[in-house]
Amino acid sequence: MSYSVFIDDERTPKTQAPVGDWIICRNLDSFKYTLFIQGEFPSHISFDHDLGDNEQSGKEIANYIANTLLDKIYTIPEDFTFNVHSANPVGSENITGTLTQIVEIMRSYGRVAPKKK
Repeated sequence: MSYSVFIDDERTPKTQAPVGDWIICRNLDSFKYTLFIQGEFPSHISFDHDLGDNEQSGKEIANYIANTLLDKIYTIPEDFTFNVHSANPVGSENITGTLTQIVEIMRSYGRVAPKKK
């Protein structure tokens, strides 16, 4: 089952999910729980950077994603996409840089899940 994740501590998505339905995650723990329950990596993720006081940032979620992919805990879908909807320009650049690099690495080593029909 393909799905999309919207990571934001306050907002809800204003658009239809690019793939499947949106699952809203307010912090890293809810993102981890979503991965566990779904049993597979989302096809699309929309990131906010600043996730509230005493919460890890969107950049830290991007780092978690990179580590789980490198550790072969999850595999990204072949058609995986992401966007950053954060108003924080530095945080947005950091998330984009981290995810762009890890996605390129996974694709270059053929560590992607085939597109579901």
